[in-house]
Amino acid sequence: MSDSPKPTYLTIANAIKSQIASGDVDSGDKLPSINEIAAEWGVSRSMVSRALTYLEDEGYVTTIQGKGTFVATPDTMPREKSNRWKIFWSYAHKDDQNSGGGITRLREAIQAEYELRTGDDDLDIFQDTKDLEWGTDWRKEIDGNLAVTSFFVPILTPTYLRSPHCLAELRSAVGVFERMGYEEGICPIDFVDCSNALKAFQDDEIFKLLDDTQRIVDFKNLRYKGPKSSEYREKVAELVDRLMAKREKLQKQQEERERLFTEKEGCEAGDEATEGGDLLVRIAAMQDQLEQLGQLTDLIGADIEAIGNAFSDNPAPANMNPKHAIALAGSIAKKLEAPCQDMEEHCTQYYEMIQAVDDGMDACLEFAAIAESSGFGDGMSANLATLHVSVAALCEKTEEPFGQIDSLRKMIMGFSKLSRVLTKPCRRIDIALGKMSSSGIVFEGWERRLREFVG
Repeated sequence: MSDSPKPTYLTIANAIKSQIASGDVDSGDKLPSINEIAAEWGVSRSMVSRALTYLEDEGYVTTIQGKGTFVATPDTMPREKSNRWKIFWSYAHKDDQNSGGGITRLREAIQAEYELRTGDDDLDIFQDTKDLEWGTDWRKEIDGNLAVTSFFVPILTPTYLRSPHCLAELRSAVGVFERMGYEEGICPIDFVDCSNALKAFQDDEIFKLLDDTQRIVDFKNLRYKGPKSSEYREKVAELVDRLMAKREKLQKQQEERERLFTEKEGCEAGDEATEGGDLLVRIAAMQDQLEQLGQLTDLIGADIEAIGNAFSDNPAPANMNPKHAIALAGSIAKKLEAPCQDMEEHCTQYYEMIQAVDDGMDACLEFAAIAESSGFGDGMSANLATLHVSVAALCEKTEEPFGQIDSLRKMIMGFSKLSRVLTKPCRRIDIALGKMSSSGIVFEGWERRLREFVG
């Protein structure tokens, strides 16, 4: 074992655990506020939040929005556990219904096999049919908690690949894990044959990932068999084996992340000043990037209008025969060339800009916590309030183009089936629009995090 000191958030968490164990604080008691704990320890709010998140994941405390953090009751107090891990189950609800609950049964089988194999109950699989809604919170869980090993498991089906919400979740998860350097964090499962659906996105980096070696286990045929069949149980066991192997690899990465985090906390004041300077550079860059996002939104709105005009300006004549239809498709395809290329470029820039702003948002909130712990919280809170207004304005600005995306995607995919000359441009447009629509979840996260900080 390493003799290096524990990160400060763990030191704070362990101190609170000791108070709970000794009876200094009783079950049901409300803990001091984040500000009070931060002042007592001389640390930032973000450090205290990390400690409380760790304690909540371990089951020692529970947080009630707007009321505070409370000590867990005796019946929910945990025994000593190994490092917990979470799986976020991403799926199309209609698929679970159409398979007679097959996706839910698979989740239950994985959980049961793991507990049977290990004797532990430290694996949590979050499926929103049984848990509180976590659609806007899983990013925070994955990105902000060093104490928990997390996976994002998309259940691949044609419906999933055509669902804007599912694809937005997937794209956002891929971005989060890429920034963290956790290559094993995305673990797709093939539930239904979706090879044809994947071909439609063959130029998209997300679907290249899905069509590669990251898939866990092929369940396409096993959904026809009951969970009691030997083939089903063997595949579930194989899936658990692969998850546990991936977990081991992730834990090694996390240990290195912990080490770097500890070294970061041990920096001298001069080093911290340098780090603060880096935060300021990222924050300054974010201001420019938010403005560019607004400009890109206007450009994409114009692209959507141009694409719509390419179809509406070429109405089908009365009594159109097949030859006329082929000629009409060729004319539309030619008019789509320029707006299609523009749409691809603008949506790619938009998607990349979203990731950059997301990094800047992290820096902004981290710097705000540092400023608050240093006695400059009032001024920074005002700046965050201004940023909150800017983000809200950007969200409002995107409402119109976002509202057009779903209907436009349905229309162009319908046209893509009419003629081969329309298939490629329509697919390119659909992929580009998919990249833009994936930012919806990220916007929700920004607004929520800023709202929590500014009250």
